[in-house]
Amino acid sequence: MSFFADAVTGFLDERGIDEVTYVGVSMGGQVGLTLALNAPDRLRRLALVSPAGIEPFTAEEAAALNDATTAEGIVSSTDEQVRQNTVLNFAEWNDEYAWIIEQRHALSERDDFEAYAEANARSVAGMLAGDVRDRLGEIDVPTLVLFGAGDRLIPNQYLHEDMTTADVAERAREALPNATVQVVDEAGHLLMLEQPDVFQEDLHSFLEK
Repeated sequence: MSFFADAVTGFLDERGIDEVTYVGVSMGGQVGLTLALNAPDRLRRLALVSPAGIEPFTAEEAAALNDATTAEGIVSSTDEQVRQNTVLNFAEWNDEYAWIIEQRHALSERDDFEAYAEANARSVAGMLAGDVRDRLGEIDVPTLVLFGAGDRLIPNQYLHEDMTTADVAERAREALPNATVQVVDEAGHLLMLEQPDVFQEDLHSFLEK
């Protein structure tokens, strides 16, 4: 996660930008948390959508996830597995989101698909290795956190059967001292696609404060 956070600050340096509002989705949310810890002076505000980095994982759980997420497994995914993995991003699937599946198939036909799969697997490992949960209290920039009530990826359904998305949201509320945390109804992991009007309203309201 520090690698990606450094890439963000490097981009800002290259463009001569001192301070920004950072909006991150899923893994990008954990990158934002890492950025806030590593370079707090570069942030004006932080907006996190379905962020990784807040749900707790034991060492054993992290090892199990690492073992289950491999480049080889991504490359060998069947069409049905790709569809199932895509559907999990939504509280309620709609065929209007089929473009995501088509995009994934287009990726698999590229010459650099194996490199993409390797980067994907290493990014999951990086999220698990770049644990920031114990330092969330250090983040004092104004923060908006949005979770979809029907998120089927956070928390992990297999490792945390007794935990709900609302539980993870409450952890964020307790850990982040300057955060507004909201759970959006009828939305899953990609809540900005399922509830775009609510997403825009919440984000704009936060930016205008």
